[in-house]
Amino acid sequence: MQRGLLILGILLISLNLRPALASVGPLVESIRGATGLSNAALGLLTTLPLLAFGIVSALTPLATRRLGTEGALAAALSLVAVGTLARAAPSTAPLFGGTVLFGVGIALGNVLLPSLVKRDFPEYSGVMTSLYSSGIGAGAAIGAGTTVPLAGALGWRGALGAWAVPAVAALLVWLPQLRAGAPARASYNIGDSLRALARSSLAWQVGPPFMGPSVAHVFTSPSPGWAGLPAGAWAFDPGGRGAGLLCALAG
Repeated sequence: MQRGLLILGILLISLNLRPALASVGPLVESIRGATGLSNAALGLLTTLPLLAFGIVSALTPLATRRLGTEGALAAALSLVAVGTLARAAPSTAPLFGGTVLFGVGIALGNVLLPSLVKRDFPEYSGVMTSLYSSGIGAGAAIGAGTTVPLAGALGWRGALGAWAVPAVAALLVWLPQLRAGAPARASYNIGDSLRALARSSLAWQVGPPFMGPSVAHVFTSPSPGWAGLPAGAWAFDPGGRGAGLLCALAG
């Protein structure tokens, strides 16, 4: 029972790591019209989570040392929920502030899920990796494809804030894991870890060849986080539903 709840929690966490990010692209014209944000500001809005990924990912051990892996994942879901809900506030400041918060939460989840799977499912790491990777992709597609219909019913702010609901649901399912996990007391500090990583020849051999193309794809391809795709699709689909579906397919 406990193991099944853990697997369910991992799946639900993975499903919540992309909707908050993928839901912005299909609504970019609505956001621009309501707030008057410039193209540069809209670009910043979609770039903030990526910046959080790069910065927070390297600092994740600080969270795990204090909270443990399970506690840090609970904190990640909390940040995703709070940040996503903040975007429903009638102001542009919470729109950007909430984006930073859920970006930090997603960054924590991105780093911690693989380590959790390797720790608790060493004999099934391939299957579990496929499970949470599929969950991340499905979450991105669902977020991009259903946000425009939600906006039709709730308005664009309500549609962005609505993605806090599944994050809260995932957090409730994950809470029992906090009793099982204890904070890990590492014998090293974050500075030593980063210096060791920088000196690792294997890291430099593996990182650029694999991560370089991924980064190039993020910044040059029409993805759910890129405002250009939905803006172009809007010309052919004023209602925006086609833009959302294109983003879902691109994700």
